Amino acid sequence: MTNMIFGRKRFGRYRFTSPVKHIGAVVIDYPYIDGHFAVDFYSSEGTRTASLISDKRDSPVISAEFELNQNGCAQFKLVLAKKHGITVAYNQRIDIRLFGDLQPWYSGYIQVRPVEGTTAETLEYSGYGFFQQCSGVIVNATYSNTEISQIVKSIVRTYIEPNTGALYASDKIYSTGYTATGLKFDHVTAKEALSQLAEFAANFIYGVDETRDVFFKQLITEINENSRFWVGHHIEKFIPEEDIETVVNYVYVQNGDSNVVYETGDAASIAAYGLRGAVLTIPSAVENVDAVQWGNSQLASLKDPKRTAKVDGIKPDILRRKIKPEGMARITTYDGSSYYDYPIQKVKYKISSSGITMTMELGEYTKGLDQFILKLTRDVKNAELLQRMSSAGSS
Repeated sequence: MTNMIFGRKRFGRYRFTSPVKHIGAVVIDYPYIDGHFAVDFYSSEGTRTASLISDKRDSPVISAEFELNQNGCAQFKLVLAKKHGITVAYNQRIDIRLFGDLQPWYSGYIQVRPVEGTTAETLEYSGYGFFQQCSGVIVNATYSNTEISQIVKSIVRTYIEPNTGALYASDKIYSTGYTATGLKFDHVTAKEALSQLAEFAANFIYGVDETRDVFFKQLITEINENSRFWVGHHIEKFIPEEDIETVVNYVYVQNGDSNVVYETGDAASIAAYGLRGAVLTIPSAVENVDAVQWGNSQLASLKDPKRTAKVDGIKPDILRRKIKPEGMARITTYDGSSYYDYPIQKVKYKISSSGITMTMELGEYTKGLDQFILKLTRDVKNAELLQRMSSAGSS
């Protein structure tokens, strides 16, 4: 097979396109091949150097699994036979395609690989989608009277695209309608900067998708037509839960000078769950009006219990729908008497000798371990910035 060039920038720049077909309300945009998969390897110049496909005799792929979440491509794991015959390097880009699709369902890079000399019978490789690389890029910039999406575009073009495998695509960064009076990012990671900007925008989500494009868009609250399921017909297991542990219904917002500049609460949440207050600090906002916007956004996202659900036993014909964590899933009970709507939080695909399977996790957007680490980092940065401001004021 002739190598194919996908651009001259790091990890390649150009993307496949394919026609879109509608089967009822369900969208199928590729020629479906049952059980087909391909794992593509790329050089740093964007050249496809190897492709491990299911219809190749004695394919070395023993198993592969990858996760998509609301921030795009998350972690993956690839297990190969020991004598697979290809070179796999650190930070090497891999794409995974399913069911004969020419477009990737997942794109990430190798972070963990076996060491030569291992006695293991199989070789396991793992890594993350390109959003993870944003955690190693440092942003140091100040913006005045700038609409949030323009700040995002500046950060992507200035910091993210030149230093990672993620790409700038202006059509995937949407206007928020909110102009920040003054924001200062004092040596924070690009991931943290995008997180804070999404908090200002309210109900916006960000990340890097399967074509490696950075996106910044509003959370979709409409039903995803590919995700209308009946228990017993489309899925076998539906396990919903509700948790009030994370509820915060009264917020005190501290600005960079450590004084409370704004406080707000939600009466309905307080009546239902009792008073649950929190003091939040955001020194990136240098103007009180921005602290107010941020505080309102935080209250809106924290005032209600977190609803989650797990979906398993997904029927094979559902897999072809290429479901992503976008929009809402509607789960109708077995007898059809009621239904439940949940945001699609995570989708996990697995390739094995048993074929291709998928599981789903539903529920409001939740901040995982990486977001928890970001919070710890932000708390440290808050303390450092407040200390510097205090020292400057006393000098």
